Amino acid sequence: MDEAWIASRLDAGIPRSELELHVQPIVDILTGRDTGGESFIRWIHPDRGFVPPLAWIPHATRTDVLGQVATSMVGDWLAAARHEGVVSLNVDPAQLRHDGFHRAIADIPADRCDGLAIEIHHEHLAEVAGDPNLTARVHEVCDRGIQLWVDDLDRPMPHMIGAALPAPEAVKLDRSTLEFGDQQLVDLVQSARPAAVTMEGIETTDQLDRCRSLGIENGQGFLWGLPLRLADWLARAETR
Repeated sequence: MDEAWIASRLDAGIPRSELELHVQPIVDILTGRDTGGESFIRWIHPDRGFVPPLAWIPHATRTDVLGQVATSMVGDWLAAARHEGVVSLNVDPAQLRHDGFHRAIADIPADRCDGLAIEIHHEHLAEVAGDPNLTARVHEVCDRGIQLWVDDLDRPMPHMIGAALPAPEAVKLDRSTLEFGDQQLVDLVQSARPAAVTMEGIETTDQLDRCRSLGIENGQGFLWGLPLRLADWLARAETR
């Protein structure tokens, strides 16, 4: 996709009507019931359709647009967590630095915070832990009852968790770890404890059975469907 077009559109501010929050279910491996979901910000252009995240998010991060976009999505994130379970929103250092995004989270009603989680990629943990302002903001968010999740873990848990940063409630394993041998995967799971563990990228019942046998609690992936638009997510929640 044309980088100049993306840059001009982003720098002008993506119209709110082109942004959507999509949610992918996270499922209890033993019961098959939803335990919550992961939300994604999607850009749907009226003429060009779906704009891949890798095409626009890097530019949005460099120019601080991502913080603006995430701020505009807080209301939908809160709506997605209307039912049982916890719904996460991916948060990177650029969003944490954005004052508007931080204020929007601070304005979430206290009685709704326990249905929310911020999800930080494991590769961003060192940057967040090394910046006192970002560390303080993560603590403020967690002190309100919003959970901290670690995303896409593919190596033993970094040491800053439980030191500079709060202990996470959940850790999500990168889909690539499905290719690990049993012992390597067990060791990775143990490094994440006592957090609950979710395996991403589950697409087959064989993968599901293996995760169950290794004591992984939750799963996420195409086996349970693609990410859903907010209205479809809420409809799914009503029927389960």
